[in-house]
Amino acid sequence: MPTQSHIHQRLAEVCAQSSSSLITKVVEQLKQQHYHAQFSAEFIQGCEAETGLSPVQISLAMLPLAACYSLAPVSNFYVGAVAIGKSGRFYFGANQEFAHVAMSQVVHAEQSAIAHALMAGESEITDIVVNYTPCGHCRQFMNELNSAAKLKIHLPHSRSAGSKRHSKK
Repeated sequence: MPTQSHIHQRLAEVCAQSSSSLITKVVEQLKQQHYHAQFSAEFIQGCEAETGLSPVQISLAMLPLAACYSLAPVSNFYVGAVAIGKSGRFYFGANQEFAHVAMSQVVHAEQSAIAHALMAGESEITDIVVNYTPCGHCRQFMNELNSAAKLKIHLPHSRSAGSKRHSKK
């Protein structure tokens, strides 16, 4: 994982490039929680009330912040993800690469966000929001979740910024 000073610097850069009050609010929340990068359902509901955005739209807006947690010394490809749990809580995840280690040993952003949610006691993942299309490895990983048949994958570049249903085969 990148050092906390790297995360702080990246978050400051995202804030400087954005005029969004939502981004500012999320970064303030991150500071208050010592950068643990999980958000209560109540916090998300407050964001909905203030912005008029849906939970998925809020998570899409959060993606640049989630990507601040990425460690990508090999690819320089910063991937962020947000897992939305059945409880309504949001969990950040980011890709983690390790220099001098095979790329097959990296942690993908989707895996990171889902593991974050499960370690926090989330019983089911309803949605995964990621800034790039999931690779085959991640699609397989998500297909093995207990909620795979209902899991929705959201991408910022889809025309509707809506969702694609992940179907278990």
